[in-house]
Amino acid sequence: MSASEYWSKAEALLAEHQSFTADEIADELSEARYILPADRDAVAEAITPHDAIYVEDDVDAHCKCGKWLESNYYEWPDHMGSVLDQWITETGKAHR
Repeated sequence: MSASEYWSKAEALLAEHQSFTADEIADELSEARYILPADRDAVAEAITPHDAIYVEDDVDAHCKCGKWLESNYYEWPDHMGSVLDQWITETGKAHR
């Protein structure tokens, strides 16, 4: 099974907008009501240290922050779901 099968609505949105800037991702999360509008700036700031992925081979990659990522196991949206958990609303935490 792929990690994406377990993603919440917010994590799925993060996957779709992975190439966006931190500000753009925060805007998308806010517009979808996966974060509160009042938290938008804090979320954008929290995303910034994680806004790039460095790929080493077909399986291994690392987030800009140094966190190890693995395709189909622990991908960037999984990581970001953990990083942003304190801001994600119940709507955003719901499974697709």
